[in-house]
Amino acid sequence: MGFHIKALTYGEIYMSSKRSVSAIPTHLEASVEEVKDWLTAEEFTRIEGMPDIPHGARMRLEKLVSLHPEIRRKRTAGKGVVYYYISAATMSLD
Repeated sequence: MGFHIKALTYGEIYMSSKRSVSAIPTHLEASVEEVKDWLTAEEFTRIEGMPDIPHGARMRLEKLVSLHPEIRRKRTAGKGVVYYYISAATMSLD
């Protein structure tokens, strides 16, 4: 079962699975290791301001990649999974 983390502006992290949602208070000094830096298009759909479906998120992310190629990387082994750097969620297409 995978968990998804969504940081909110008022300092809480919601960890959710398909079964439950729980809030965990946190501080701004949270360890970098706690946050996942590279996400799939499907994981970006859980970030506010991104498209709600993986195909839409992937299209937006690929447009950003054309402007900033450093935010994209492929998995080195196994299937051709593509990861995008988390900062892409705040980037503008302008």
